[in-house]
Amino acid sequence: MIFKEYEDYQNKCRKKWGSKAYFIQQISLKNVFNWHDSTIELNAPIIIITGKNGVGKSTCINAIHYVFHIQQIDRDDGILSSIKDSEICLSDRKGKKTIINNGKITKNDFSLPIVIDLTFNSKLYSFFKNSTSFDRLTYIATLQQFDSLPLPGHLLSYLQEFVEKRIKTAERIIDLGDLEDFDEQEGVELTGDEEIDEVFDKNTLKEYYRITLEDGTIYDSYSMGSGEFYVNQFLWGLNDLNAGSIVIIEELENYLHSGVQKKLIELIHKTAHEEHIQFILTSHSPTIIDHVSRDSLILIKFENSNIKSICNCPNWLAKDDLGTTIQNKKIVCVEDEKGKSFLESIISFDCPSLSHQIEIICCKGDSKIIDFIDTTNSLDLSNFIGVVDGDYSIEEYERVHRKKFPKHILKLPGSKPPEIIVVNEVHNHLQDLSDILYKPIPVISEAIDSSMTILDFHEWISAIAYKLGENPNLLWESMVKIWYKYNREPAANFFMEFYKEFMKQPV
Repeated sequence: MIFKEYEDYQNKCRKKWGSKAYFIQQISLKNVFNWHDSTIELNAPIIIITGKNGVGKSTCINAIHYVFHIQQIDRDDGILSSIKDSEICLSDRKGKKTIINNGKITKNDFSLPIVIDLTFNSKLYSFFKNSTSFDRLTYIATLQQFDSLPLPGHLLSYLQEFVEKRIKTAERIIDLGDLEDFDEQEGVELTGDEEIDEVFDKNTLKEYYRITLEDGTIYDSYSMGSGEFYVNQFLWGLNDLNAGSIVIIEELENYLHSGVQKKLIELIHKTAHEEHIQFILTSHSPTIIDHVSRDSLILIKFENSNIKSICNCPNWLAKDDLGTTIQNKKIVCVEDEKGKSFLESIISFDCPSLSHQIEIICCKGDSKIIDFIDTTNSLDLSNFIGVVDGDYSIEEYERVHRKKFPKHILKLPGSKPPEIIVVNEVHNHLQDLSDILYKPIPVISEAIDSSMTILDFHEWISAIAYKLGENPNLLWESMVKIWYKYNREPAANFFMEFYKEFMKQPV
């Protein structure tokens, strides 16, 4: 990663979000294309909205544009202005609302800060790519009337890393030649950069980029590839941002290598924290989806003639909707790697062929599995099975949460976590482990006894493996085999329960 402190920036952003330091928290749309009456909750300062083409991601982004323009200049000529009987409602972190009905503000409790669009400007890129040699020479000559600006050093270092070139300088020239005509036509006095940003569509501005390498080579917008062009555009966009803005980006991944996608997401987190900026993005990129925290991810789906949103969406669910996971498999969610191995061992003993029909995913805790059920209870979960271990009983869950234990969730055999169950069983059958590892029983016994004094039982296997000089994963598999040997009945009962759940719906 470009930042070793990337996760730290994620945590800092969450902390600021928790203190209500950002802006839009809820977007509700009625009678706006697929959005007949739907709401999405924004639970982090960096939001990634994903979903299939045509489902309504851009509509959500356009709604933010729409409200901003109406608040700023009391009109908007975009596509949303032509929709009848529509309503757009934005809510901030304090619960205040701004509502637009049929293009008119009916409630205006809060004003959006400046909204900046850093989506790839394909119109600008086409201007350079479709120019002839004569056009190029003529245009470069006209740019002599404008000053060039150097990219600041901290952003230049990112550019060097993103495109992996030894860049000495990066410059930008903004062609403001059409602004006088715009001023006369619209009757708007343009006095500074902020005023221009608020009333003038930046897509009509022509930004010209010029790069000088350390070996003296010079190239510009006419010879850049689309990815490098976008990286320049993005970094210059960051340079121009005002603190306290909302930034929207549609499909950040366009034209970008997956490694650059990761680095840009990391830079976005850094910028969000340091400049007090909210980012709202759309994406189809599995790389980006995998590289953000769950609270940043929103999946939207069109079902039963309306939009359904899954906030705090697990990345595997988002990728499955995009078709990037293995299809025609049951999704099985477990708490952690030990639980995954435990389940895999039981399946391999009782029905090895079943392992090819499921995809087991670690959710990092039972609460994450329960949370998934809660946030997707309106969806068809026939392709989902959750498996939790023995941290609590079903009765305890129902008593604490005052509701039935969720369907589609099974409990592994035993009343304790897999590590405790397996290690205790092996402790009673040291000869079996000795036969597998070819190590004396006293050596194994000492390693197990001393490791079981560690308070965090998740560390037991690693500690035992270290003391015995074994691979932790291989040691765990061996220990599970011993557990299964002496617990065939509870293992078989669990497997039958699992298999019944698996067979409820055809794969």
